[in-house]
Amino acid sequence: MSRIAALLVILAAASSAQDDPVPLREQAAALVAVGKYAEAEPILLRALESEPALEPAIEELAAVYRAQGKNKDAEKLYLRS
Repeated sequence: MSRIAALLVILAAASSAQDDPVPLREQAAALVAVGKYAEAEPILLRALESEPALEPAIEELAAVYRAQGKNKDAEKLYLRS
C-alpha cells in the first residue's frame, strides 16, 4: 500500500465515529501498513475498549506487539483470540 493511499485511509477512518471499532481497525491497519506500529497500538486498544469481543482487532494488536518485539504481550492476546 502506498503512503498516500494509507494516509487517505487514515483520514477517512478518522472522520468516522470514534467509538466504532471498524473505522478504528481500518485506521490502525493503514498505520501498520506503513510501519507505524507505535501509532497503531493505541488505536487498536481503543477499538478493543469499544468492542471487547472483536477478534480481528485482538489479532491485529497481537501482530503489532509481535512486530515491536513485545512477545509476551502478543502471546497473551493470541491466546485470548
